[in-house]
Parts: sequence; C-alpha cells; structure tokens
Amino acid sequence: NGWGNYTITSAGLIDDDTLDFSAVSNNLTFTIHDDGTVSVTDTDGNTLGQSIGVENIIGGTGTNRFVFDDNGYFDGYIVGGTGTNILDYSNYTSAVEIDLSRMGVGTHTGKATGVKGILNIQSVTGGASAADKLIGTMNENTWAVTGVNSGAINSAVTFSAIENLTGAQNEDDAFVISAAGIITGSIRGHAPGIDTGFDTILFDGGASGARMTYSATGSDAGAVFRGETGFTYSGIDSIDDSSSAAARVFTTAENQVTLAGTPAAGETWTLNVDGADYSHAVLGATTTKVALAGAVVADDVWTIRVGTTDCSYTVVANDKMTNVAAGLAAAVNNNVAGYAAGAEGGTVTIAKLAGGTMSVTTTPPAGKTMAADSVTAVTATVALTGTPATGDIWYLVVDGAGYGHTVTAGQTLAQVISALTTQVNSADGYTASVEGGFIAITRMAGGTLSVSTVLPAGAASTIVNTESLAQVVNDLAAQINAVAGYAARVQ
Repeated sequence: NGWGNYTITSAGLIDDDTLDFSAVSNNLTFTIHDDGTVSVTDTDGNTLGQSIGVENIIGGTGTNRFVFDDNGYFDGYIVGGTGTNILDYSNYTSAVEIDLSRMGVGTHTGKATGVKGILNIQSVTGGASAADKLIGTMNENTWAVTGVNSGAINSAVTFSAIENLTGAQNEDDAFVISAAGIITGSIRGHAPGIDTGFDTILFDGGASGARMTYSATGSDAGAVFRGETGFTYSGIDSIDDSSSAAARVFTTAENQVTLAGTPAAGETWTLNVDGADYSHAVLGATTTKVALAGAVVADDVWTIRVGTTDCSYTVVANDKMTNVAAGLAAAVNNNVAGYAAGAEGGTVTIAKLAGGTMSVTTTPPAGKTMAADSVTAVTATVALTGTPATGDIWYLVVDGAGYGHTVTAGQTLAQVISALTTQVNSADGYTASVEGGFIAITRMAGGTLSVSTVLPAGAASTIVNTESLAQVVNDLAAQINAVAGYAARVQ
C-alpha cells in the first residue's frame, strides 16, 4: 500500500514487463483504455497514470476490478490476485466473449475480449450488446441463473449482463433458472460438435400465473418462453420444469412472421393463423412533414396539395422561409377539413386526425424543392372538455415539458385551447395546431411522443397517440396467445 503516483511512459518494446500488485491489500481498479494503455487507482488515492509497454498485470489481495473502456484492449495477460477479481465490460457497446473453459489448465489460457489471456477471474460483467457470451469452466458446472442475465457458475464465478451461456465440451452442465432468473439470449449445452456430456435446463420455481411455452426445432434445440420472456437453446439433453406454471404449451416447430413498415392510423393489420384472422386497427393521426428549400423570392407561389385541395402561399417582399412555411400551414388549416397543419422553421407538418392514408403532393417554384416525408414525424391529438373558471390552470405536458395557461375572466374553452396550442407550437422540434376542437401535436423528429394533461376539477382530456409497429405486433401476439392451443412470442 502507499505505492504513490506514477505514469510509465516507456517500459521497453522487446521484453516482458509486469505490473505486480500482489503485495497491495487495498481494493484496486485497473482501467483498460481504447488506446492500449492501462491506468490504476486504489482506495487510498494512489494512482498509476495511463501507461504503456506493459505485458502482464497481477492483481492484489483485495478486490481487483479490471474495467474496459468501450473497445478497450490490453496487449498482454491479466492474472487476478488472491482477492476477488472482476472483468468489467459495462462500457463496451460491441459484443464481448469470455471463455473460461481453459482458464487454470495452463498459464494465461483463459480467453476474453480485449486481452491476450486471463487467469483467476471470479466475476464477469457484460456490456450493452445483446450478444455477450460466457463459456463455462472445463468442469461439471451448475449454472444458477438468479436474475436478469445474471447468476453464478458453481458458486465460484458470478456473471451479470451476459445474455448467452455456453457449457463446457464433454462435461455435464446444469442450467438452473430460479423464479427471478431470466436469460434473454441463448443457452448452449456445449460448443458445436460431438459431445459426451449430459446437459440439462431446470426451471426451479416461479412462473406462477405465467404460461410456459416450449417449441422444439430439433432433437436438442428449440426455444423456451416463460410468459413473454425467453431464450433459444441447443445441445440440451433434458429440460425439467418444476415451476408453478399456469399452463404449458408444447410445439414441435414454429412459424415466424416478420412484420415491417410504419403503421398509419386507421389501417388494419391482420394475421391469419389456421384460418382464423387476428386483427388490429391502428389508432392515431397520420402525419406528413414537408421540408422547404431554396431562395425566397417575392411573387413566387409555393403549393401543397392535400387530397384534391391546393393550399398555396404567395411570397411577399422581405419574407423568409419561416413565413412561407407558416403561410402554407395556415392555408391547410383554413381550407382542408379534418387536417391540422403547423410550421417550424422551413418545415410544414400536416396531420390527418382520423388517420388512414393521406395524399400530400407539392409544387415548388422553379429551382426550389419541397421534400415530403410521411415516415418520420409522429402526431398525438388532445381533446379537452370542461368549463374554464377564472384562476384555474390547465396544463399540457409534452415529452416531460409542461405548458400551462391560467384562465382569466370570461375566457372560453376555445381560448384556453388556443393559448396552450400557441405555447407548444413555440417549442423547438414540435408543432401544434387546432382542428375541430382537437389539438394536434407533432414531434418532428419522430420516435416516441408522450402527451398528458393536468387539469382542474371538472375538466377532462382524451389523448390519442399513433401506435408504433411494436404496439401492433404485441397486440396481435396477445390475441393469438389468448387462444387455447396456440402460443405467440415477439422477437
């Protein structure tokens, strides 16, 4: 302990240099950087700056945490000390693989992403990828899966954030999944090839009220789902289910259906399974945004056709593109029933409140462009009811930002709606407009749009968001799952 503060700027090129902390009892953090350097800190403030030219690291007698930066690598070997030794890939965004099958068989023979070899590791933490993989030790292993992608091997090596588990070749591996245990990737009894081991999966408790679904795709392969969560498996000789499942469904194969595209409000998506239709009508408004580009010249006419109605704006002197966009939005609002338009900068948003297919075409002046995008933007509609009372505060909350209006004497509901709409419309990245008593709020960048209200007593709101593809797929799967003898899952 008390080793001080240093940085190794050169340890030589043709040699075998070792950072040996075996005499240190303080907890140590070794950071493996993405430029190949390594730095070290301990609990007493001693530090080793980013150092180069080191080929071996030996940990201390306390807890040794080897933390990898995203894409961090160490061109050498890591040997854990006599304390607890942790490989931490929580900063990694690409897949990592840790192979313990040869660790301890010879010097530095364990394998792991970002390092030549490992020895004496007791804990592994994966990263952000869903493809992280852990291969077990060359023993008869009991894998206890006790949390989400987490657990322990033989109570000796713990793991977390690891989605894919592989047992040892020619050994008996038992994967015991507890009530709280979840694996979201895969379980493989062994690597591909001839294997003499007997590998099993055991569901030990849990699943109360949930359906267990087993789908065999081969003699030792398939998928298992507990409720809506599950994993694929291969190289498994036996599955034992001692859980208190509400029901168990067994199939010998499964059909996979891939749905793609962007749901439009008013559409109906239908799956037919064994002659039965399962349908979902998409809720929400259909949205198109039109980006204007080019020089703004007096007397030019810009036109957006919505359905069969031309909505035009004629440029006047000193106009900017913001004026053109606002003028086109006003033309849509004034001339096309059932549509709400807004403008931000040089972009016009148009929402068909009833949903369904909408036709938007453009006619720009010569040399200018008007690019229509019917995929990205997303719209929610809000209908407010109630009688405004002086002093009441009406709130709209859009993606976490609150917009409030305090009612003054004599104000009507229409005036409250107009005031709230104006506030939302002034927010960067959003447009808002009123059509037929509805406020149409559009998030121009698309993604998830969250809209809610906080209203005085006696007032109410009805909010309709355009549903995502995931919502459509999940509802179709839920309908199929509700039918006896069928199981559907979403990947």
